[in-house]
Amino acid sequence: AYANDDFAKARLLGEYVDAEGASPWGKIGFSKLQRMLGDCWDGEVRKWTVASNRTDGSIEPVTLNVEHFYDYEPGEIYYVVADLSSGAESDEHDTAGVDVFAMRRPRQVASWEGFMAPYGCGVLAANLAEHYNGGKVDFDARHGGDSFMLGLRSTGYHNVASDASELRGKPVNAYGYKATELSRSSHI
Repeated sequence: AYANDDFAKARLLGEYVDAEGASPWGKIGFSKLQRMLGDCWDGEVRKWTVASNRTDGSIEPVTLNVEHFYDYEPGEIYYVVADLSSGAESDEHDTAGVDVFAMRRPRQVASWEGFMAPYGCGVLAANLAEHYNGGKVDFDARHGGDSFMLGLRSTGYHNVASDASELRGKPVNAYGYKATELSRSSHI
């Protein structure tokens, strides 16, 4: 069966294979994908108003559409992850995102994606974490981490993940995590 596999070279060597429209997953794999697609649905969009910073440094309220797939469940543990961006809305900039995950019964429970500066992302992450049972907040601290923490702290929220490491031989407990090219590629 493997000798007649049209996609053997593609899977082994990453080479392009023209199999004239054949499914790379085969009948069984395609059926599984169809079942997985059947388990997907659009969440309920709820409006969240948060304080966000403008380019001139002032703070203004911004209303966001956050997609909720599951509501808060007592006893569940939640984890809020923020992927920051510059907040500049253009084709040359990536969007930011804040996602909420349930940990006991693993699943994504809420999601927002859009253009907003790190300060506003911090406020949104804190508000969502508070709503979802005081979930722990984590974020990529490489770009905009200080501004994110200012936004988060402005709400009075304090349950933030930290990364224990060493700096010049002394222990350091830094908030968030620092993604590398290698760790970012594992998320894609």
